[in-house]
Amino acid sequence: MWSIMQSKATLAIRAVEYSERVILPLWCKYYPDDLRSQNAINAACEWLLGTIKLPQAKSAILECHAAAREAEGNPVARVAERTTGQCASTIH
Repeated sequence: MWSIMQSKATLAIRAVEYSERVILPLWCKYYPDDLRSQNAINAACEWLLGTIKLPQAKSAILECHAAAREAEGNPVARVAERTTGQCASTIH
């Protein structure tokens, strides 16, 4: 059972891990060569580790949201990409 008293970092890690395990494969099914989703996940992980600053992570996350807008003809991919962007955004 989840504790109500979890740290912000713990929640962000869980969101990013969920996105990588569950959501990323949906995006990759339709756009295997588009790495913006993976880049957003990587940037969120790097920020959580303290190896990059928030502006760098934010840039990758915004690119993920741009990819979602570009996938307007594919609702599954679009929702998957938006979900990844939102999961990665939990870092800030």
